[in-house]
Amino acid sequence: MPTRDSEARDAVLKDVRTNFQGFLADREDGQSFLYSFNSTNTHRTWVNGSGKALWGLDPDSLKGKLPPFLPDYEVVREDLMPYPVRALRTSFMLKISSLTAGR
Repeated sequence: MPTRDSEARDAVLKDVRTNFQGFLADREDGQSFLYSFNSTNTHRTWVNGSGKALWGLDPDSLKGKLPPFLPDYEVVREDLMPYPVRALRTSFMLKISSLTAGR
C-alpha cells in the first residue's frame, strides 16, 4: 500500500523520467546532445525520520562513525542520515535517465 512518503518519492522519480524523456523527444534522430543533470537533493527541509521511512536507512547505523568534531547524538545522526539518502536518490535519478536514453 503506497504511503505519503513513497508517493512523494515516486513523484520525484516520475518528474525526472518525464523531464529526460521530453528532452530526448525534442531532438532529431542522430543529433548529438549534452544533457546536464543538476540535482537539488541536498537542498531540503529536514524531516525527522525521513531517511528511515523513505529508504529504510537507520540513523543508528552511523553510531560511532561520525567525524570527531560532531557529537555522536541521535539527533545529529538523524540529521546526517539524509545525505546518503540524497546520494541514493540522485543515483536512482541518474539510473532512470540512463535507462530512458537507451529506449
